[in-house]
Amino acid sequence: MNYYQPGRFSVLPEVIKNLLIINGLFYLATIVLRSSFGVDLYEYFALYLPGSELFRPHQLLTHMFMHGSLGHIFFNMFALWMFGNSLENVWGPKRFLVFYLCTGLGAALIHLGVNFWEANHLANELIGMGFPADQREFLRHGDVPGNLDPNVAMKTMRQYYEKFNTPTVGASGAVYGILLAFGMLF
Repeated sequence: MNYYQPGRFSVLPEVIKNLLIINGLFYLATIVLRSSFGVDLYEYFALYLPGSELFRPHQLLTHMFMHGSLGHIFFNMFALWMFGNSLENVWGPKRFLVFYLCTGLGAALIHLGVNFWEANHLANELIGMGFPADQREFLRHGDVPGNLDPNVAMKTMRQYYEKFNTPTVGASGAVYGILLAFGMLF
């Protein structure tokens, strides 16, 4: 196995440092733009299930830089620094960055696959209850069609609506990839 031979061991390697800065800037921008200008960056950068009006392909990458709370970003970035610096020092910056992005993207695809399967199951339940096969209007507005009793399937409809309209944020998928690599390597 080829290992990258750094000139010296770095406590804060270049890629880790840049990832910490980028994540911090995204978090700060999310707070400032929402409070000052009413702009919700989650609508643009958080990951939504395909089928949602808010889904955009670039979200597969950008969701890794969005975080839901100070604790969320702190613990993700702490784990990234704690375990990632050893990996970057051993593998080198290019290999580490490719691994980080691939594990984050892979986690996003698995997450989308599971959510899509669950949403499909919920859609079949709703159709079985008499819900129209075309659920696009419900996804847009959350309105119950007039021909259905809103109390009959409210729980299933709410779960279905939330699958498409709840954003996924965070670097957790990439961080778990880092933890796995660290555990296997060391």
